[in-house]
Amino acid sequence: MSKIESQGLNTLMNFFTRNISKGTLCINTKGRIVTANDKANEIFTTTLKINDKTTIFDFIPDMDETAWKKLLIKLRQRQSTHLKIEFPTTSDIPLITDASICMYNHLEQEFVFLIINHVEYKNEDRCLVQCGTEKENDYNFNEIISVSKSYKKVLSLAGIVATTDATVLLLGESGTGKELLSRAIHRLSFRNQAPFIKINCATLSENLLESELFGHEKGSFTGATNQRKGKFEIAHTGTIFLDEIGEMPIRMQAKLLRVIQEREFSRLGGNEVLKTDVRIIVATNRNLKKMVRKGKFREDLYYRLNVFPIENIPLRKRPEDIPVLSRFFVQRFSKKLNKPEISIADSDLEKLTKHNFPGNVRELENLIERAVILTSGNQLNLSFFEKEKQNIDITKNKAFKTFEEVQKECIIKALKKTKWKVSGEDGAAELLALHGQTLQSKMRKFKIFKKDYLK
Repeated sequence: MSKIESQGLNTLMNFFTRNISKGTLCINTKGRIVTANDKANEIFTTTLKINDKTTIFDFIPDMDETAWKKLLIKLRQRQSTHLKIEFPTTSDIPLITDASICMYNHLEQEFVFLIINHVEYKNEDRCLVQCGTEKENDYNFNEIISVSKSYKKVLSLAGIVATTDATVLLLGESGTGKELLSRAIHRLSFRNQAPFIKINCATLSENLLESELFGHEKGSFTGATNQRKGKFEIAHTGTIFLDEIGEMPIRMQAKLLRVIQEREFSRLGGNEVLKTDVRIIVATNRNLKKMVRKGKFREDLYYRLNVFPIENIPLRKRPEDIPVLSRFFVQRFSKKLNKPEISIADSDLEKLTKHNFPGNVRELENLIERAVILTSGNQLNLSFFEKEKQNIDITKNKAFKTFEEVQKECIIKALKKTKWKVSGEDGAAELLALHGQTLQSKMRKFKIFKKDYLK
């Protein structure tokens, strides 16, 4: 290995040491372990020692050259994978690990990274390394506020896929923080020094979206007075985040598919084929499978995007995060609005925790900002929240008709159908299976008079 290649690998391993506190092995395509970080060396002190001649076949008894070649094919298709591995040890007690494996291209060479997620001894209670801690899941998600165990699983998935080049599909309701999660994936990736570019596919017309994504040549359309680079060109070596991918027109979906498959595109109005090396993350609150069945989303594109789906959990399914987020937003907006230190009452936190939050974190953020603006003292003013919630509940109740309202509507409908014939053959009473006098009694009760409906 040349000096430049060696320095490059040291840079990569420094990245892992800085951002991931998990044991990491770098392996070349022949299966030889090129290097390992300190945590990996710590894990394998009781196993075969890592040196310049150690191969993956020494570590994994079930791994032979055929299995290794099959694994490389899968990784080249931009897929990460998980393995449960039993490593032999000097004490004859196998070491069981749960590992993530991904491929990275560096200086036109392929390297495989094996990242140890969890390690324990077989048939023993003691655990050598426990990853996925309560604190930060061993990944630096300092922009995401959460104490929820269920959401920690989402963050763990994001951390695992961040170390690969796999396309990520972020699913979930509006306001759950899909863009924030995409930025975290970029920040934890090898591409974190390159641009992170965001495009919202729902806010632009088809022609404008094509120009934004792929750029345009001078004179390609009215108003195109200069050549312009597109987002795929600007994001080269970085990450492009396509929000609201479900809103992308079918014709544009075909062009996106070409970029994913061929890693190339042309500017609008141009013939030159441009190469691009970008990591693609997409997000949607739509059900893409249903859209595929209805012919509104390309099936081949769906499967290209669905390499590593992550479901972002709505706020109502992690209510333990509401108090933490509320205090965080109070502090943020107090500082932004130059307000004195504001506290939030436990009773108000309890009310917020019980709220359904259909708008998710975005709704909570907007609510707290409004409350901070209305607050004149040191106690957060959330009085408007309770009043609005009561009004919403009243509106919901009004939307559900009473039994008497339903009866009245039914009687009027029957009378209109029989041209206001109350009783007798083909009368409203017969239609409603009521005695004529009973129907007349109900008409008096509900104040149903023929003259009021013949206008």
